Amino acid sequence: MSVTIKIYDLQTNELADISGISLTRTMKRRLNMARAFVVTAPAADPLLTTIAGDGYPNLRRGNRKLIVWEDGGPGDQPIFHGRIFSCERTGDGTQNLVTITAFDPYMELGFESSELAGRPVRDGGGVFIDPKFTASVTNTPTTAISGPDLIQQVLANSVTSEGALPIDFASGTFDLAVPPAVDLSVIDTMAWPVLIGDFINQLVQSDVVDFDMRPVDPSEGFDPYVMVAISAVSSFGTDKSGTVHFDYWTGSKNAAKARHVEDFSTICNKLFDYLGPRLDPTHWRGNITPGSPGTTVDPTASRDLYGEFMTIRIYDSLGVENSSRPLYIALWNAEQGLRIEPRDMLFVTPADGEKGLYVAPQDFDVGDLVEVNVGDALGISLADSQRVYGYDKTWTREDVAQISELIVSADAE
Repeated sequence: MSVTIKIYDLQTNELADISGISLTRTMKRRLNMARAFVVTAPAADPLLTTIAGDGYPNLRRGNRKLIVWEDGGPGDQPIFHGRIFSCERTGDGTQNLVTITAFDPYMELGFESSELAGRPVRDGGGVFIDPKFTASVTNTPTTAISGPDLIQQVLANSVTSEGALPIDFASGTFDLAVPPAVDLSVIDTMAWPVLIGDFINQLVQSDVVDFDMRPVDPSEGFDPYVMVAISAVSSFGTDKSGTVHFDYWTGSKNAAKARHVEDFSTICNKLFDYLGPRLDPTHWRGNITPGSPGTTVDPTASRDLYGEFMTIRIYDSLGVENSSRPLYIALWNAEQGLRIEPRDMLFVTPADGEKGLYVAPQDFDVGDLVEVNVGDALGISLADSQRVYGYDKTWTREDVAQISELIVSADAE
């Protein structure tokens, strides 16, 4: 497999093909997170230091981007398209290298916890202090609005107010209708203003929204500034368990390593959420507990097996949270559903090269279901369809690809 890595300005002007000078190349892929690409190269190579027509070096953070293809080039589907965020140059007296780190545009939407500036959530009128939203389609009830609909709207509203984004939000797939999508009405439920990145993260935490940013090729005809096309759906990925399988100590033996972690610390089978406003020192306007209307998880069997383990969460930043419950119901269902059983994790490392049988992202990707089989030699026998949550893919200078541990759910989906 060959990897083509090119530096562009923020339009579609190619500045340098750095494939030949790249020493190591790694793509980091995680479900519902930014896609990253990391390259190391000789720091003083003219391909990096030459001054481009805009007066800046070919390699520079901020106004430069990487586009990466595997077994292809311009005109083909890239595996990465994103802005260069950092260039770290290091020397040890024998060699001088630069590590180039680029992220797709999800990193540009803003995250308060990381102090990453971005874009505020705005409604159709440009309001970000107290935005209001209505569904793009007719739903049942009429006040319902899906998470994917909210994502598409806030991106469109941001372009109207703040200007162009490197994200196309018109060509992707969006689950708008409720049902089958889940109502995530956010009226009066957020401590506005909120950055778009944090907003999308909260929707994703409901476990009924996934998003994916597909890298686009300059030849696809989007605005030259566009790097990715976003889709937002109830569940991203396809069931490939009938064709893609990784077998450790059994079957095809196309998994070189396996690691299974049983961790009881994630248990919670008595989740109580209290919703503002607080009425007195011991009472809130509303709460969500097992059996509340809209809850879908019964923790009885978990309590019988393990005993009771309780968590209490307070949502009272605005004082009106109970006036609109759908998002909090979805968050409760997601949290309780994941924690009534300890969240065991399975990590499987595909064998190198052709022995691995399947290649990411071509044969499978994050969100997909694959079959994972683990033989008795590991002390636990598994044969289940499992969802891929992440992986790293690294190429040596000789273009030999290696896939890291696959992060997959250790419980059947």
